Amino acid sequence: MKRFFYLALYFFGSVFGVGAQPPAEHYFADAHRAACQQLEAYAPEGERLLGDTLLPEAWAVVYPELLRYSLWRDEAEIYLLQQLYVRYGAGYANFSIGLFQMKPSFAETLEHLAANCHCANPLPYLKGETPEQQRHRRLQQLTELKGQLLYLKAFFCVAYARFSWLKQAPPAKRIRFLAALYNYGIEASEQEVLDWMRVKAFPYGRYHSIRYAYAELAWQFYRQWVSQKQ
Repeated sequence: MKRFFYLALYFFGSVFGVGAQPPAEHYFADAHRAACQQLEAYAPEGERLLGDTLLPEAWAVVYPELLRYSLWRDEAEIYLLQQLYVRYGAGYANFSIGLFQMKPSFAETLEHLAANCHCANPLPYLKGETPEQQRHRRLQQLTELKGQLLYLKAFFCVAYARFSWLKQAPPAKRIRFLAALYNYGIEASEQEVLDWMRVKAFPYGRYHSIRYAYAELAWQFYRQWVSQKQ
């Protein structure tokens, strides 16, 4: 019986990688360098639209998304969204696209919440526009850096409106919370976000042998970015 137990333990440990997870700085080494280069290159545009004070927080929140970004997959998913989402809505296609990996449903929710929270709407309504025309315009905006930055700006405005205590929170808690909110969902409750901050589910899900906490990756990037800019 003991022999069977140890054989089973060895088998499942081999399959699921128990205890084999490498440090994040090793696993994401190449992707980290590429992400930092991209965010550095986009910093001037980010500062113009977000402001230099908000930029480090914004870059930290989206940084993990750049670690798993794939251009060829992005182009394929954009094509499917053009064919299905624009015509029929998010119920038919709802892929995460762009460097910041935003879904059309995320954008739609942000537009609604932005109006309720008195934030600038990233996609102002055009009189006489049909739902299909609006979805086309939304998708176009999500495929451009400026458009994603406008949605990111709305995300922070809504987040600070919903959770006003964040403004006085220590940086470590604030960044982790904002990152978890972005990753989990902008409509999540405070407790759901606090719970998600600790969950290791990035980049392949909670049950993969390689998994890290999205919020922790964001916080480590924030520390690095701020220290380099001082």
